Amino acid sequence: MRVDEFPDPGETVLTKTYSYVPGGKGANQALAASRAGQVVLLAGAVGNDAQGVLALTLLQSAGINLSAVKESSMPTGCSSIFVNKHAENMICSASGANMEVRENQITDQMLKESEAIVLQCEAPIDECAKLASRAKQAGVTVILNLAPAIHVPDYYLNNVDYLIMNEVEAKFMCKDLNLTDTISMAITISQQKQLIVILTRGDRGCALALNGNISHFPAPKVNAVDTTAAGDTFIGYVAAGIASSDFSIESAIQTASKAASICCTREGSQPSIPFSMELG
Repeated sequence: MRVDEFPDPGETVLTKTYSYVPGGKGANQALAASRAGQVVLLAGAVGNDAQGVLALTLLQSAGINLSAVKESSMPTGCSSIFVNKHAENMICSASGANMEVRENQITDQMLKESEAIVLQCEAPIDECAKLASRAKQAGVTVILNLAPAIHVPDYYLNNVDYLIMNEVEAKFMCKDLNLTDTISMAITISQQKQLIVILTRGDRGCALALNGNISHFPAPKVNAVDTTAAGDTFIGYVAAGIASSDFSIESAIQTASKAASICCTREGSQPSIPFSMELG
């Protein structure tokens, strides 16, 4: 729903209409990686309802392997998204069938055939941690998107190669540390947890914390109308870059930033994710 301003507690705001489209972090990121040119498999769960059918529509048409998506007796996960006149968004998500996702939906053979795996925090954390451990043992690059922001135990992070988060998520992760700026947070997390951190900063671009060093990547300047799915687009394109044969993290970030900026110029979630040929 598009509104002029977000409602305050107890306030009702009116808007003329709304759009009802497929989304979800994992699904958005899978579609972005597919549109970036990679072969993609998605694991997850949907309910036996109309929303479940809608959730898989664009993924099916993109040729994404959905053999690891199971049907649940719980309703399909759903998010209410408000977008204000500044193109900012506010999201509330109901997990539904996502809570029944299990790590054994990904077989050893699937891992053997994979270059990288992307995990988020919308599925049960213990199941994701088990899958990260199996992926690491299989030599698969593990990418974790810390969204929505929750506590991730060290035994999980020990099997993560890339941690991708925005500034809100970085502040959540560093809330017990005496740090004031998110760049310092990214460097600290990278050093303490022994992993590579990519910090997304909206229209200020992103930062890469690697081996104690920080690299900055500016965001392309665009007229943003809706930032929904921009972060997921960025992550999907980064994952596609990491999985490619001529991989360079700097090049992957630059391509992903361009794709995310195009996404911001369009309304909606999955329909706004660009194809690689649109990047020029």
